[in-house]
Amino acid sequence: MHERGARGVPLFTAGRRYLTAGLLSGATDLAIYSLLAKWLGVHPLLANIVSRCAGGFVSFVANKHWTFENKGEAETHIQFVRFWCVFAVSFMLSELLVGLFHSVLGWEAIVTKVAAESAVVAFNFMSHRHFTFR
Repeated sequence: MHERGARGVPLFTAGRRYLTAGLLSGATDLAIYSLLAKWLGVHPLLANIVSRCAGGFVSFVANKHWTFENKGEAETHIQFVRFWCVFAVSFMLSELLVGLFHSVLGWEAIVTKVAAESAVVAFNFMSHRHFTFR
C-alpha cells in the first residue's frame, strides 16, 4: 500500500492524485467532445481526436507537477515525448472503443465517450507511473 515510485510518491497517494487530475483532464476532454459531437454535429471519432488531445495536455501538466511530483525541468522534454507515446496507444484504444460503442452498439455519443475513457484509466496510470514519469 505504501510502495513508492522513483519520485517518492506512495502508490495510494499517486493513485488518488491521478484520479483527481483525471477528473480535471477528463472534464476538459468531455466538455470539448460534447461541444463538438453533441452541439456542433461533428462525427464522434473526429470529436474524440480533438478533445482527447486537449485533455491530454491538461493531463501532462497535472500529472508531471502534482500526481508524480516530478518538477525537474531537465527531463520535461523526454517526459513529454514519453507521455505522448503512451497517449498514442491509449488514444488508439479509446478510438477503437468509441467506434465500437457508437457504430456497432449504437450508444449515444456522450455515453460512448465516458465508457471508452473509463476503460483505459488503469492502463494510463500504470504507464505514466512506470514509464513517463519514472
